[in-house]
Amino acid sequence: MSAAVGVEAATTATPAGPSVLQAAADLAGDAGRVGSAWFELARAELAVARTSAVRLAAGIAVSLVLAFATWLFACLALGYWLAGLLARPDLAMLIVAGVNIAIIAGMAVAMRTWWRRMHMPESRAALGDIARSLS
Repeated sequence: MSAAVGVEAATTATPAGPSVLQAAADLAGDAGRVGSAWFELARAELAVARTSAVRLAAGIAVSLVLAFATWLFACLALGYWLAGLLARPDLAMLIVAGVNIAIIAGMAVAMRTWWRRMHMPESRAALGDIARSLS
């Protein structure tokens, strides 16, 4: 006995019709809108960055003026106090000038140290030792 098995081929393949083309067109349109939105976002971010940079520069300028005014006031107050204490204005101004010179010299030495540390000489020497040991 042989049983006949009927096998039917499933034909579910859909030809590229208007729905596929419409989906591709919609995708392309969406991609264009996303690109345009990203461009607008980048432009807005640059505008914010530009405004922030201007405000930062203005803040730095104002801070420098205020720091100079504070330094000037401190020097005048110290000179006036020393002139009254010592009863010699010339000696008071000489002391104030000496204090300023000492502060400038101290800052120069500190900045030189900071500059050297910024270049990380110990790390560079260690990396050089490692490179020499590997070769």
